[in-house]
Amino acid sequence: MDRFRLGFSTCPRCTLLNSTIITFPENLPPKCPNNRIFGKIPPAIGSLKRMTALSPETNSLYGETPEELFGLGLLSIIDFGHNNLRVEILNSISHCSSLTAVDFSRNSLSGEIPSGIAELKVLYNLKLSRNNFTGQVPGEIRFMKGLTALDLSYNNLSGQVPPQGEFLVFNDESFSGNPHLCPPHGVVLCPSSWSDKAFGSHKLTLAAIIGVATALTIVILPILLTVYRTREEAAPETKALEAHGLQTAAFRGRRRSPMPKGRERDR
Repeated sequence: MDRFRLGFSTCPRCTLLNSTIITFPENLPPKCPNNRIFGKIPPAIGSLKRMTALSPETNSLYGETPEELFGLGLLSIIDFGHNNLRVEILNSISHCSSLTAVDFSRNSLSGEIPSGIAELKVLYNLKLSRNNFTGQVPGEIRFMKGLTALDLSYNNLSGQVPPQGEFLVFNDESFSGNPHLCPPHGVVLCPSSWSDKAFGSHKLTLAAIIGVATALTIVILPILLTVYRTREEAAPETKALEAHGLQTAAFRGRRRSPMPKGRERDR
């Protein structure tokens, strides 16, 4: 039997990931869940250059994800779900260009979701739910055409998820449990009290427009009313002058009208 297809259930004493790396110098079993593995992910994991899948989900791993992990260019699956990893996911995850599925759900990861995830062109499954991620959802994710599963629920994300691109494919459950996050479909309205950067600029722009419009109304409206009233008050005098002018013109016309030729001969 190929030892690389064995699960850790056949090796119950391998409870430290360091000992596992020594036992499997080139690869790891693709599945090693529920094996009570504890400890930190060692930087030596970067030596497993042939590893294509790493799925130690539901164990007791803690600490941070070492940068060496994201130097494994052949990795297609990373599943660290249900552990106790902390700190943040490094932006260097973009170096794992073969990744198709990433699962860091149910850990204690913090910081912002790295925008480098959007550079994973073949990624179709991304699960980061139930962590402590903060900040905005990277807008670049909307360009990930191959992404078919997205779960960012139950974090501390905030701001507006751009109602564009691939974000429109996913329902609000993908973003639920983030009290300060507006999903792309607009079902949840953003409270006006938020000071999130995504809304700050829009609020300032809107406030400036409203302020200018109000100022123009206050200045221009009285001027228009004054002009209108002045014209209304002057209207009777203007009409009288116009009537007087017409009468004068008519009188002058009568005085200047030529006499008939017959009357001139009678004279």
